[in-house]
Amino acid sequence: MTFQALRPEEADLFLSVIEAVLPHTQPELEFPRQASALVLDAQMVANLGLRQLVLDGLRELDQASMRAHRIGFSDLSTADRTAALREIEDTAFFQTLIHLVKSDFYNRHIVWKALGYPDLDREAGYLDHGFDQLPVIATIGSPADEVTHRG
Repeated sequence: MTFQALRPEEADLFLSVIEAVLPHTQPELEFPRQASALVLDAQMVANLGLRQLVLDGLRELDQASMRAHRIGFSDLSTADRTAALREIEDTAFFQTLIHLVKSDFYNRHIVWKALGYPDLDREAGYLDHGFDQLPVIATIGSPADEVTHRG
């Protein structure tokens, strides 16, 4: 994988954070996870403010790990990574990262399939998946749908 906005050591740390944020173990989700990292990298190329936010956040996260555990974030156990991220979950870095990464990752059909989410364009059709059994609260043209105009 080649990153444009991050140096190799920054990219390794970045991938470790993304793995902690998206802890899925299915092998078929490794590519979408890496693809999401590359999408965010491309956004950092175009948005220098985002790049600086991520770089500062990564540096602070790694330094906190060194102070607490004497090893970098990438070398922490899964439990320690989670604890380290909980410590920073209210920061702009974490909130921005979690939003961008999860928005991209969970918007991929391959992820939907791997997680068992029934996407909407299934071969059997939309109505044959129980959507036609939803209760109807109001029908078009009923008094509840009328709008009163006062002039």
